Amino acid sequence: MPLTYSIKTTRRAYGHPLDVKIEAVPSEWATTPLPPLSERAAQRRAHLKVVLAVSEAIREARRIPAGTLYAVLCGQVDFQGFTAILATLKRAGFIEERAHELIWIGPEVRP
Repeated sequence: MPLTYSIKTTRRAYGHPLDVKIEAVPSEWATTPLPPLSERAAQRRAHLKVVLAVSEAIREARRIPAGTLYAVLCGQVDFQGFTAILATLKRAGFIEERAHELIWIGPEVRP
């Protein structure tokens, strides 16, 4: 069963509607039952899911202004959380930020 993360908005990025739908097919490890998680581990897993959704949105767009992406996510993530997500992706080497524009530099995923 694919996991679906949707980021939809009526805002426009570079004159085009920004409508990103992310689908990921879980791997074998994701489908096996896991033992009960502590609260901290559950928070880490939730954070990872958000980071994955944001990284997929940036990868699909290739380039997106940081303000536009924050405007899309501001109902779900506060500014500190947003900057933490971007810092995580920068440290991992998946994105660069040039003049407030987020650019995907990570590996390309081909279907």
